Amino acid sequence: MARHLLSDVLASLRRSARLAEDNLRRRKAGRPAASAQPRLAELAIEFDCRMTPRWNERRRCADTLLHMGRGFIPWLDRRPVHRVRIVCHPGNGWHPAVQVDGRLITTEQERN
Repeated sequence: MARHLLSDVLASLRRSARLAEDNLRRRKAGRPAASAQPRLAELAIEFDCRMTPRWNERRRCADTLLHMGRGFIPWLDRRPVHRVRIVCHPGNGWHPAVQVDGRLITTEQERN
């Protein structure tokens, strides 16, 4: 079972979207103006996981530990499985919008 902090997943997804857009811009700069280069419209991932609230010592804030995949003895794990969808759009600076079971949640970065 893979374990990741939600804040780390969001940061890496945002970083990946920015790098992809920068690479597209670099390629477009080397081509003549007549050729149209597509832009990255959105970056989205969707997965099932179990969640556990945790304190993130490195970032000094509350965070969520995502348990992805099957555990050692999955039928003994009573935590519910959630459907998580993370979408990044270029219009809002690649800030991730997180949905858990179809409900939009607010992250710490949006509050600050």
